[in-house]
Amino acid sequence: MGLIAFFIYIAGLICFVVGALVSDMWIKSSFATLYNSVLIEKGLYQIETVSIDETPADDTEA
Repeated sequence: MGLIAFFIYIAGLICFVVGALVSDMWIKSSFATLYNSVLIEKGLYQIETVSIDETPADDTEA
């Protein structure tokens, strides 16, 4: 019985660690969304434009 309890205890710790990591990512993404919303509201959100070259860069000669 003690052997089974040991593995259940280990499984509980694994679930706790994985749950803590997921909740940490969730909290950080909510703060990032809030920060982005404040920037948009204040008009400080900047989008960098990048031009796309239509010709592929191929250095090989066939």
